[in-house]
Amino acid sequence: MKLPDHIKFHWIGRPEDIPKLKLLVGELIIGVDAEWRCNAVNAFSKGADKGPAIIQLSSETNACIVDLITLSKCDALDKALTEIFTCKQTIIVGFAFLGDLSMLK
Repeated sequence: MKLPDHIKFHWIGRPEDIPKLKLLVGELIIGVDAEWRCNAVNAFSKGADKGPAIIQLSSETNACIVDLITLSKCDALDKALTEIFTCKQTIIVGFAFLGDLSMLK
């Protein structure tokens, strides 16, 4: 799928990629969705973390996909996401996001 030219895509998969999330801080509207690990993987991996695998955050001009598995122990990611989600001028939009939000906490 090709995004419109005015939207820049950013893969956040390493600690050094996290500063790219600053592009979303202060945006008026951010769309959010989380994707989960395959249940089959969790069923066969005793004690497997059942948390989200990725989170997608998009503004009008930037789309970021964050690898939550690789960055699960990264304090810098926690700080960046907290800054995005607590920005008072930003409206966070998600569809059926309540379950995602409780797992992200």
